[in-house]
Amino acid sequence: MYAASNVGSLLALVGYPLVIEPNLSIPAQTWLWSGGYVVFALLVASCMIVLRRRALATEPENAEETHDSSASSASSASESPASEPFVPLSWGTQLWWVFLAFIPSSLMLGVTTFLTTDVAPVPLLWVIPLALYLLSFIFVFSRRILLSSTAVRAARWMLPALSVGLAVLFFDVIYMPLWVVFVLHLATLFSAAMVAHGRLASERPPPSRLTEFFLLVSVGGVSAAFSTRSWLRKYSIRSSNTR
Repeated sequence: MYAASNVGSLLALVGYPLVIEPNLSIPAQTWLWSGGYVVFALLVASCMIVLRRRALATEPENAEETHDSSASSASSASESPASEPFVPLSWGTQLWWVFLAFIPSSLMLGVTTFLTTDVAPVPLLWVIPLALYLLSFIFVFSRRILLSSTAVRAARWMLPALSVGLAVLFFDVIYMPLWVVFVLHLATLFSAAMVAHGRLASERPPPSRLTEFFLLVSVGGVSAAFSTRSWLRKYSIRSSNTR
């Protein structure tokens, strides 16, 4: 489901500049988005009500049924995910998951800012780094384990070489054409995102702890957005003063 949700995000990302923006005005987009958000909130509330009623309907009607069913379901309950003992996650594990989500999100914002300001200020160029960032989620959380593991393994082999290429670029050791700079940054972003997100996918907990897991992944992404934005703002101010 997480891979499918990122496929939806990728389709919306590509569909907005191609379909929505050319055909709808800003006020129309505002009303459409607001209406869609209200419908989404109503659907979530409806799911909560349906699940609550379903849970109440499946409860035993009296204590005798509970006692009779406990003996027959003792063996199967020990194997079900719902009967897993609640073991709190350590602070180290939580911070590690936040860190793994933080790195690709920060790189995506940094690469986007660099390409759209210092390399080529082209409209909608920001779509490409964000699309690669979403593609990494789709690959690593895909049900096709062979495809996911192969892609992550290839990214691990490529990332060191790409990092060396970026270091050469930053220190102005050799001159690189503009298209090489563009491809090198995007390839490094995608490889790093595949490695970090692949580690997250391999360490995801049982279904009973997935809500906490994805919450921490979101915290890492949001933290990167705030910290990277503030750092880039200070860097741009410092660069303008130097000039």
